[in-house]
Amino acid sequence: MTKDPHHYLHKAFKHHQSGRFAEAENNYLTALGIDQNNGDAHHLLGILYGQQEILDKAEPHLEKATQIQPDNPTYLSSYGNVKKEQGHIKEAEKLYKRSLEMAPQNAQTLCNLGSILRSMGHCKEALAATQKAVLLAPEFLEAHHILGCLYRDLQNYDKAEQHFRTALNLNPDFGESKIGLSRIFKVTGRTDEAIEALEEILAKDPHSVDTLYALATLHSEQGNIEAAKTFLEKILTVAPDHALSFFLLSSIDKVVPESRFPKRIESLLEKSDLDDKERRNLHSALGKAYDDLKNYETAFENYRLANECKNKELSRLDISFDPKAHSDLTNNLIATFSTTFFETHSGKGSGSQLPIFIFGMPRSGTTLVEQIFSAHPKITGAGELMLIQNAIMALPGFLGGVPYPECMNTLNDEVVKNLSSSVIESLEKLGNGDLRVCDKRPWNFFDLGLLAILFPKATYIHCRRLPLDTCLSIYFQNFKRALPYASDLSHIGHYYREYGRLMKHWRRVLPVKIQEVIYEDLITDQEKQSRELVDACGLEWNDKCLNFQDSNRSITTSSKWQVRQPLYKSSVNRWQNYQKFLGPLEEALGKS
Repeated sequence: MTKDPHHYLHKAFKHHQSGRFAEAENNYLTALGIDQNNGDAHHLLGILYGQQEILDKAEPHLEKATQIQPDNPTYLSSYGNVKKEQGHIKEAEKLYKRSLEMAPQNAQTLCNLGSILRSMGHCKEALAATQKAVLLAPEFLEAHHILGCLYRDLQNYDKAEQHFRTALNLNPDFGESKIGLSRIFKVTGRTDEAIEALEEILAKDPHSVDTLYALATLHSEQGNIEAAKTFLEKILTVAPDHALSFFLLSSIDKVVPESRFPKRIESLLEKSDLDDKERRNLHSALGKAYDDLKNYETAFENYRLANECKNKELSRLDISFDPKAHSDLTNNLIATFSTTFFETHSGKGSGSQLPIFIFGMPRSGTTLVEQIFSAHPKITGAGELMLIQNAIMALPGFLGGVPYPECMNTLNDEVVKNLSSSVIESLEKLGNGDLRVCDKRPWNFFDLGLLAILFPKATYIHCRRLPLDTCLSIYFQNFKRALPYASDLSHIGHYYREYGRLMKHWRRVLPVKIQEVIYEDLITDQEKQSRELVDACGLEWNDKCLNFQDSNRSITTSSKWQVRQPLYKSSVNRWQNYQKFLGPLEEALGKS
C-alpha cells in the first residue's frame, strides 16, 4: 500500500468526476489518513459532501482547508458556498470578499456575492458585483438571472426582462428565469403572457413545485382564489412538506371548525429537519388558522413562534432594529425639513397633478384605499413603487456625496427639476393615459419633505388606524421583506411612536394638504369616505369605487385576500382578543 497521499487524491478525484461518490470519499479519507494537512483533500472532500447536501460534514473540511491555506481564493469561495447553504449569510459574505481580494476577476465568486448581498437587501452593492461578473463572463447564465432579479427588486422592469431573456437565450429550459420573466409579465399587466410562460414549464415538468407555486400566487393576486387553491393542493400532493403552500392557503381562505388544516400543519411541525423559514411560514399559517377559529391563545403562541424564527433569520443576515438609530433618523428629518427649508424651495417642483401618494404605517389600510381609487376609470393603482426610494438613493451623488437627508441642505433647482421630471415620466408610462396614478408605498411618510418640494400639486393621502390594531396586525403579518422592527412588540411600539412624532412635524411644516383617512371611519361609512377620497384628488365621483372588491387588478401585497372581500368590521378592535399578551406593546406605545 503506497504512502503517497497524491496517489489516493488522484484516484478520489477521478471517482468524484465520474459520480462515484462513495469510492471518492474513501480515497479522500485515505489521503487524509496519510497527510491530515493536505488542503486539496480537505477542500475536495468538503465539496463532495456539499454536493450531497451533507453540510455538517462539508463545513469542517472546508474550514480546515482555509486554515491550511488562508489565502487560497478557491478554498475561501467553496467555504462561502457551504456557509450560504447553511443560512450563515454574513459569514458567507466575508468569505467571498476575502476570496475576491486574492482573485478579483473570479466571475463565479462575484455572482455568489451578488446573490447573498441581494438576500441581505444590499441591492446597490449586489448590482456592482453581479454586473462585474457579466462583464468578465458575458454568457454567464446565473449572473444574468441574478441581475434580472435585482432589477425586478428595483422595479426596473425593462432591464429585468432583458437579463431574464438573455439567460433564457443561453438555456431555454432554465425554469428559474422563465418564472422570473413571468413575474415581469405579471407586474407590467401582461397576465396572459405570465400564465403562458409558466404553462410552458409545466408542459415539460408537470410537477415543478416552483412553477405551480408561481401560478398559485398569480391567481391569488388576480382574485382567482379557487384556481389558486387547486394549484396549492397539487403542490401538497407532490411536496407534502411545502411550507409556503400552507401559508398561502391560510392567507387566501378562512379556516372552518371541521377543517383538518391545523392538524396537517401541526403534524408537519413535528419534523426535526425544518429550517427557520419553513417553521416561520408554518407557524404563521397556524396562527391565522387558530385566529379564524377564535382560539386566540393558541393563535398568539404560533405568531410568537413565527416571529422567533424570523428573528433568527434576520440575525443570520446581520439585520437588527436599533431604536436609537431609528430615533436619530426621525430627528435628522425633523431638523432638515424645517419651515425655513420649505420657504427657500417654494415653487420649484413639478406642476403635475398626476401622483397620488398613499402612506401610513403598514397594515393601516393603504391597500384598501388604493383599491378604492383604482376602481375609478381615470385612476391607476400602481402598487408600492420604488421611484422615490431610488431617487433618494441617487440624491447624494448629485449633492456632493453627503448622505440623505443632510444632503438636502444643498438642494438646487436643477436636481429638483430632473428628479421630478423623471418620476412623472415613469408614472405617465404606468398610468397609460389615466389622470392619476397611485403610489401606495406606506413608508412614503418618511419622504414627505422631499415629495412636497418635488410635487406640490400631488394628492397626499394619510391612512390611519387604531394604534393597537395596526401594531398587532404588523406582528401577525408574515412580511416577505425584511422589516427588522416587525417581529418584536416593543420594537413595533417604538417604530409607531416615532412615526407619530414625524407625522406631527409634517402636519406643522409641510406646504401641501394631507387628506386623512381613518380606517374605522372607512369601514363604518364607506361611501362618504370614498367620495371624500375621490374629491381630494380633484376628480368626479364614480360608483365603481363602491365595488372595489370586484376589480380584477393584481394585488401583490399581504392584504390581497382581505381587499377582495366587502368591507368587514371584524378587523376593528381586533386587539381586544389579544389584550393580555400586549403589555410590551402598550408600554412601548406610551400615549401614542
